[in-house]
Amino acid sequence: MPEQPASWYDQVFATSAHYRLPANKCRYFPMWRQILPWLAGKHVLDLGCGPGQFGSLCLEAGINYRGVDFSPEAVRMAGNVTGRPELFTVDNVMTCPLGDADCIVMLEMLEHINDDLGCVSRVPAGLMVVLSVPFGGPSKAHVRGFSSSDEVAARYSPLVDIAEQREIGRSGRWFFLHGVRR
Repeated sequence: MPEQPASWYDQVFATSAHYRLPANKCRYFPMWRQILPWLAGKHVLDLGCGPGQFGSLCLEAGINYRGVDFSPEAVRMAGNVTGRPELFTVDNVMTCPLGDADCIVMLEMLEHINDDLGCVSRVPAGLMVVLSVPFGGPSKAHVRGFSSSDEVAARYSPLVDIAEQREIGRSGRWFFLHGVRR
């Protein structure tokens, strides 16, 4: 499937009740809870930050956090959810400045863009990377899918020295990992 434009995501964020749930009620919460310890003490830049649910957890945990999304609606929602609109920017994840981040987070966004490998490649060598992708095939929103952790590792390990990889699921299944950009 082709990439969807920002306006498509604006509509999804504006009309889906899921994206207005508190972080601990969101279907991604089990994954986020496992990722948060990896981010302690880091300056995190969240590429494809969405409507701020994960950002709110990071801020509650005292993590130095900034978020970027190309959806103006997602960024507006993120600012409202966290009460910190200055931490969120509308920009393209492929070209936005990475600033002083020492950890780049890409949760549930790489499956949405054609050049996922290019996105991971922009991360400077030596920086920590945390990424997640869902189980399943392409859909209206996803340009690719994954059916196993091995597929995820095969795709991203040429770019990331993987320190840890996990698979979890509740009302879905996610593959996620962290490591250092090669």
